[in-house]
Amino acid sequence: MKKTISSISAVVTLATLFMLPMEAGAKEMTGEEVTFGRKLGNCLACHMIPGGNLPGNIGPPLLAMKARFPDKATLRAQIW
Repeated sequence: MKKTISSISAVVTLATLFMLPMEAGAKEMTGEEVTFGRKLGNCLACHMIPGGNLPGNIGPPLLAMKARFPDKATLRAQIW
């Protein structure tokens, strides 16, 4: 069940990112803008993220991700 919710969340986030308008000269967004923005990734709704206010508790905390998943392939396998 958790993996299904995580998968759905990841797909929705990626779909949202791909639907964003890409204009010539548009400012590239930071990861914080995507994860904390309610209209974008809104990762903070489900996850505890350093620096975030009112984090959710549905998803796992996104703390020390580089230490927990030094290999990006392992992280990707965990999510997908």
